[in-house]
Amino acid sequence: MQNNFDKVMQDVRASFRLLYLYNKRVLDLMKYISSRFGINYVGGWAKYSEPTPRNGRGCLNNWAWDWLNMYLYEFHFEQKQKTDNINFSILLQSDTGMWDGNFDTKDKLNMGNYESIEKSKTRLIFVISTKYWDFNALLKCENMKSQSQNDFSIQDGSGNRMVCKAFDLVSFKDESNTEQVLNSYVEYIKENGFDCLSLQERDA
Repeated sequence: MQNNFDKVMQDVRASFRLLYLYNKRVLDLMKYISSRFGINYVGGWAKYSEPTPRNGRGCLNNWAWDWLNMYLYEFHFEQKQKTDNINFSILLQSDTGMWDGNFDTKDKLNMGNYESIEKSKTRLIFVISTKYWDFNALLKCENMKSQSQNDFSIQDGSGNRMVCKAFDLVSFKDESNTEQVLNSYVEYIKENGFDCLSLQERDA
C-alpha cells in the first residue's frame, strides 16, 4: 500500500512539473500571437470555475477546479490604437472532455461523465466581434465539442455575431505551423467582414 501511495505522489510531482511547462508554452504562444498581430494583452478570466482564491480569500469548500484556472481560460486583447470597436479573445480549452461527454446533464465535479483523455482534445478558440460579446453563450454552445464544426458564429437577437474558429493546440507546435495558422485565421476573418487584424512586418 505504501509503495502504491509513493508511486501516486511521484505522478503528482511529475504532473505539476508538466503542468508548469504546459502553462509556460501557452503563455509564450499568447505573447507570440500578441506580437504578430500587434495587439496588447489586457487581462484574462478563468471560465470553468471561480478564479484561484488568493490574498487570504476563499475557503476549503471551493472546488478543486478553482485552483486550476488554465483548464479553461480567456485571454483578452486590444488593438494598440483603437480605430475599431473590436473585441478579440483567445479561449484556451485545455480539455474538451466535459463537452464531449454528457453535455446535456454535465456535472463538472463528476469526471466519470467526461470523455476519455484519448478521445478529447486541447484547443484554442479565437473569438472576434464588434457589437455582441457573450462568453456564456459560447460556453454553452454545441461547438465546444471537439467533433463539431471548427468555424462557427453565435448571434444575438439583432443579428450581431461573435465569429469563432477553433484550432487544435498541436497546430501551433512550432513557429512555421503557427505562422500558417495565423495566416489562415486572418483570411478567415476577412471573409467574415473583419479586416482589423493582420500580421505585422517582421524584422529582417
